[in-house]
Amino acid sequence: MIVVDTSVWVDYFRKSNPALTQELNRLILSDRVLMPIMVKLEIFTGLSKANFKKIKTHLDAFPEISPTEATWQSVAKAIEIALSHGKRFSIADLVIGVLAAEHRAVVWSLDGDFKEMSRLKLVSLKR
Repeated sequence: MIVVDTSVWVDYFRKSNPALTQELNRLILSDRVLMPIMVKLEIFTGLSKANFKKIKTHLDAFPEISPTEATWQSVAKAIEIALSHGKRFSIADLVIGVLAAEHRAVVWSLDGDFKEMSRLKLVSLKR
């Protein structure tokens, strides 16, 4: 399974990268995409009123994953690991990464923070 980060969805909806669009379409058609609530909410905050309903309907079609009490405990542990290596990540990125790990999914992101999180073994990245 794949957790697609906000950065990939933004490029996908802008249709600015044909190879990315093709790859994400392939993953969508093979039912391999999980939708963390944090990603969905991040996307929603950047939408215009005109695009909101269409994109919401599209995103609502994916299996949604949300934090549990155990997720928040794992996020706290991830923060401790990151700080011990002199790194800091946004709560949203940490939640996305931890949710992916909990669901044994890899993360597809264009955000460099996920590469750093991967180096700390907090997430696995799509190759």
